[in-house]
Amino acid sequence: MTETRYKVVFRGEIQQEKTIEQVKIQLAQITKQSPEKIELLFSGKPITVLKEADEVTAKRYQTAFHKAGAICYVRAITAPNTVVTPDAIPPKNPTPKKIPSSRAVVKKVPATTSEDIFNTAEESPRKKGSVVFISIILLVILVAGAFFATPYLTVWNMKKAYSARDAATLNSYVDFPTLRLNLKSQLSALIDKEIKGTPVNSGASPREAAQAATSFAMAKPLLEPLIDQFIVPETVEKLLAEKVPEKEAQSLNSSMEKIKLSYDGISSFLVTTEVEGKAITVVFARVDVINWHVVDVRLPTDGIDLPTEMGTPSVNAEEEVPAEPVAEPVSPTESEIKPNAYGALAYSTTSGMHGLSSQKSSQAEAEQEANNRCNSLTAKKDCQVLSMINNACIALAKASDATIFGWAWNNTQLEAEERAMRDCQERSVDCRLQQSFCSK
Repeated sequence: MTETRYKVVFRGEIQQEKTIEQVKIQLAQITKQSPEKIELLFSGKPITVLKEADEVTAKRYQTAFHKAGAICYVRAITAPNTVVTPDAIPPKNPTPKKIPSSRAVVKKVPATTSEDIFNTAEESPRKKGSVVFISIILLVILVAGAFFATPYLTVWNMKKAYSARDAATLNSYVDFPTLRLNLKSQLSALIDKEIKGTPVNSGASPREAAQAATSFAMAKPLLEPLIDQFIVPETVEKLLAEKVPEKEAQSLNSSMEKIKLSYDGISSFLVTTEVEGKAITVVFARVDVINWHVVDVRLPTDGIDLPTEMGTPSVNAEEEVPAEPVAEPVSPTESEIKPNAYGALAYSTTSGMHGLSSQKSSQAEAEQEANNRCNSLTAKKDCQVLSMINNACIALAKASDATIFGWAWNNTQLEAEERAMRDCQERSVDCRLQQSFCSK
């Protein structure tokens, strides 16, 4: 025998001790429906709350509505060729009224139509779960999109700051201490390559190659102090304050048109362009979820033109023959010749210990002694040479965090100390001068 199925109908009747507003609030909480949908229950026509279910489920809905103060009826659904006597339903009452909840009910607007607005009530938990799942997916997509777009926004903000000549904003996107370290390492490697006999320009004669190697060897001791002097916020301020010549402006605009943006891992972002036909790449590193800073500039790998820049003969420059004889140079007096006095500074970023050397006859000897002194003070033996000097002064400053430090080289001890403090204070306010010395 086919099981009898039931439906639940609400005719707008409420218990005597309840107000209609109270019932609406309770129904909204029980059914998890919006206030607009609850209003439809009181539209003056019978509403099918549950379209079809077994008797237990139908009674459960009836009990839930009763707890909210609403009266609904369970009616058997008539199957084909079967006569079923439905539960008695009070006659339609044209005038809404309230009666005790122990008897029949009340508040009704007669109508002949029936509307099913809660026929998916049993599916609401599933639908709610689906909505939550979809919402989470959309949220993840939005967060991932914002996470992915952050370096592009940084580049855009830097471009706007440059156009507005806003040096402070532009400098806020640059990690100057890290940038200086990376440039020193990169340029030092390029110079070592040239010194070892691989000239920048092919086709140079042995004599020209030797001249180039000598020029690079002379330039290396000046490399670090030059970078320390020019890779600073003040340089950016001066450049933005000056008017760009028309020729340089055209070259800059041409480079801007060739910019390519790309990720290089989740925490590294590259901005690549061409300057005079050579690729230059600016490297951004992720600081946190949103912010990025410039930490490196990758220079062309086919060499650098230091000989010309340093005022020494270029390996490809043709030697000019003087029109008139040039007087022989006068040999310098003994007092004018300054012997080499190499010194070095080594540092451990884990312990904050440092070691120094001075008055050495060779660079290798100075670096080895500084490293040995530093490693003797730390268990990890992880000291590295920060800088080498020759007939100059050097200073070291550091914060309470050993990973935050600064150093500088200069001809005078006072200037070296001031620059070392500035270098350290760019990343921390609690920097203190640790040591300074001269090797002359």
